[in-house]
Amino acid sequence: MTKWKKHVKTNAKDGEGKINPPPGWSKVGPDGSKYDKEKHGNKFSYKKTEESTEESKLVKFGEYITEGVMSDLLKATKSKKDSEITLDDGADIPIDPLTSQILVKYIEGLSSSEKNRTIQQIQRTERAFMKVLGKAHEG
Repeated sequence: MTKWKKHVKTNAKDGEGKINPPPGWSKVGPDGSKYDKEKHGNKFSYKKTEESTEESKLVKFGEYITEGVMSDLLKATKSKKDSEITLDDGADIPIDPLTSQILVKYIEGLSSSEKNRTIQQIQRTERAFMKVLGKAHEG
C-alpha cells in the first residue's frame, strides 16, 4: 500500500479514501477487461498500461556526460590558450585548441551510438582519452 500512498485522495464528507492509480496504470477486472464496479464488484487489480506519454525532464546519465565533455572540448577549441579537461577518475588533461578541434571533428563524424560510446570512453580515464586521441589523429 505504501507504493500507492501518494495517489490516495480522501473524500472530506465521509472520510473514505479513493485510490487513483499512478500514470501508466489502470484498474482491471479479474477477467482482464476494464474494471466496472457493477460487473466486478470489489474484485479488481492494477495493470500497467502503455508507457507514460509524458516527456521526462530528466536527462539520461550518458547525455549529461556527453554535454559536459563536448562543451569542454568546444570551449578549448575556441580558446587561444591551453585548457584542461577533468575526467571521472579526477585526472586533469591539458589540451591545446588544435588537438581539441581534431577531437571534436572526429567525434562529430561518428554515428550517434559510436559518438556516445566514444565520449563516455574519453570521460573515463586518461588512457582511454589517449586511445581516442590516437584514433582521431590517424583518421
